[in-house]
Amino acid sequence: MSSLIRCFGFVFLAAVLVAAGGGPAFSGSAAPVIGTATQGREASPTCANSVMQSIEYRAWMEGEREIVQNANIIGKSDSVLEYSCFKSWLDNTARDQGFFSEGHGVGTASMDAALQRTVGATWAAYRNANFSHSYLGGRLASGPAPITPVAGAAYNCNVMNQVWEQARCQNFQPTGLTQDGFFTLQEYVSGPEKRALPGACNKDGRWTYAFDAVNSNAPWMDAAWRAQNSPQFLDRLGVTSGACAAPVRTGLTIRKVDGSVIPDAVCATPGCWYNGTTCN
Repeated sequence: MSSLIRCFGFVFLAAVLVAAGGGPAFSGSAAPVIGTATQGREASPTCANSVMQSIEYRAWMEGEREIVQNANIIGKSDSVLEYSCFKSWLDNTARDQGFFSEGHGVGTASMDAALQRTVGATWAAYRNANFSHSYLGGRLASGPAPITPVAGAAYNCNVMNQVWEQARCQNFQPTGLTQDGFFTLQEYVSGPEKRALPGACNKDGRWTYAFDAVNSNAPWMDAAWRAQNSPQFLDRLGVTSGACAAPVRTGLTIRKVDGSVIPDAVCATPGCWYNGTTCN
């Protein structure tokens, strides 16, 4: 056991001496010294930052397309007061509560005028400033109805039902609504802003730059890259006579225009085509 311990001790001492530069030199050359240019050299970068930038631009365009189209499909909500015919409620109140202030030395329409001054005019200003568009956030041709001064009358309202029926029966991408659709990234770049209802948004100015950086003018798409990534293999499609492998049957049959039936097959050898019997 003691000899084994001494053996390990000599091995450890030799390793320390070599690491410290005190051991024998490497055969044929001097031992490299830690910290010199021959060791610890940082590897050359193998990934260009411009490639990652192009990936990020592509991700931005994909995300922006989703946001823009969702904002177009999910329209602005209409006024609940408009749907419930708030103006008709005022008319009904003026008709039924007039006995409090009408017919006793005051005009027969004094309640109408009081409601118009205190509520009706304010409601009209609020509705016109915030919901002047047609129903369903501008998607329907109807609504809202013009607001007239308060005048005593019975309550009458079916606006909610009318809007619901039109919303229920509305189709995707109806005629004339050009902002609906499944658009390519190029169409978002060159086409009009898709968020058009009830008022058009400003198109994000990054569309053109991002599309160009990904598709046509990426920093890493230099002449050398284009030459490397546009190889031509047309010369390899030339097949000598008899070099085509046997056709591979698909299990289907083809009925030709003249009524004849042939088994369907594909040719696995590049440049060969199936003539109904063999690969040529």
